[in-house]
Amino acid sequence: MGMDSDIDFVPGLQSFAWREANDELRAAIERSRHLRALTRGREADLLVGGYPPAIVVKVWPSGADSAECQLEFLRTMEGKLPVPVGLGWGTDSAGRHALAMRYAGRPLTTSGPAEIGELARILARVHQAAAPSFLPVDRSRREILARLFPQREHDLAGIALGLMERLPAFERTLIHGDFHPGNVVVATEEGNHGPGGPDRATTHGSDRAGDCKSPLRYPSVQGHETDQKRIPYTMTVVDWTEARASDWRFDLAWALALLTIYYPEGSADAFLDVYRSHARRPDSDELDAFVAIVGLHWMQLARTAPVPINDEWWERAERLVRQRLQRLPGPRASLARLESRRSPPPRPQR
Repeated sequence: MGMDSDIDFVPGLQSFAWREANDELRAAIERSRHLRALTRGREADLLVGGYPPAIVVKVWPSGADSAECQLEFLRTMEGKLPVPVGLGWGTDSAGRHALAMRYAGRPLTTSGPAEIGELARILARVHQAAAPSFLPVDRSRREILARLFPQREHDLAGIALGLMERLPAFERTLIHGDFHPGNVVVATEEGNHGPGGPDRATTHGSDRAGDCKSPLRYPSVQGHETDQKRIPYTMTVVDWTEARASDWRFDLAWALALLTIYYPEGSADAFLDVYRSHARRPDSDELDAFVAIVGLHWMQLARTAPVPINDEWWERAERLVRQRLQRLPGPRASLARLESRRSPPPRPQR
């Protein structure tokens, strides 16, 4: 995802000016000698302390002021949604905002029916939760379009703009903003690890912030019966940087698009079936335009940003957008624009 994978060491928790810290963080500060810099992301760096309990510190670039809001969000949603435990926030020596938290486990390494079903249940819960009043609010589709396509003159943005006019009435709920299996960590109740072996601090290819997986138990969503079989471990959803009050269908569409592009065939359909059965929302035939818009957004990221890409994934994305456009009434002009303005060959995967 365009991040440095080398592990290096940086000064410990004492080097931060903590403006708010709970007892757990204060105790950790006394023991902290250094932190390991696990990832350097486009939007944030991830650091981890290796003393028990391990603590993850997310450091935003200069000018970003997300840490205090993120801490308030994690504390507000603890016990309601499977979120990390927020410990405190402060600034580093350069004045950059930092959030201290802990969460258990390792990346989700399997994506069978049970895992896909559990992920769908979690997203349904997110969209049923009330968005805290302090979160950002999307008040119009134009705001969403500006965020998805910051370069408005882009040819893909032009297609998306036309699709915006087709969307149904705005339905605002809490959204995650980047929900996919890569932003989930897992841990068992007994052995503190998910499928694939014991927990260890590691890195994960998140486009957002390269979320690291600390070797801590955090009892979030307990293992329980899904529509297919029992999940014997807990799941915690990480990287809530883009959480806001917005139209839930964009959030759902983004998850479906990423499952279509990166995961085995049928994953997106299975996810949607379980989501619909638990979201208490009527089946909608109106998702096609949303999926096409976020698919175009992914294609723009693939042209301009360090996201995982190869020929097969690019072809899947193109096919997804084309199929969704073809399902819409009267989409031929937009489809012709897409086909006549093909992107340069995708960059090799990093």
